[in-house]
Amino acid sequence: KAVRHLYLVRHGQYEMEHDDKSKKILTELGREQAAITGERLKELLGDKVTSFDISTAVRATETGNIILKHFDTEGVPVTYTDILVEGAPCQPVPEPEHWKPEPWEFHQDGARI
Repeated sequence: KAVRHLYLVRHGQYEMEHDDKSKKILTELGREQAAITGERLKELLGDKVTSFDISTAVRATETGNIILKHFDTEGVPVTYTDILVEGAPCQPVPEPEHWKPEPWEFHQDGARI
């Protein structure tokens, strides 16, 4: 019987005061969180990792790269993909005050939904 385990890791704490997504980099705490996550995943998984898929969002890429430092990635595919960039498949309820998406941003068929 084949078994596949997927581990989803959210990015570490990041600089939220910027509107420009490219400036939403990890804080010192966020880098520490990513390093601790990398250490723990290495403890749990050892060398049994067969691939890494990392979002191209700046904070997620930074988190992923810190985690990768804890693994020997020689021969292990590392893919950076837009398909993991955050978004919402449906309108959140209650609607958050800080995020006012347009209705057309929801309920779209595609690779992410």
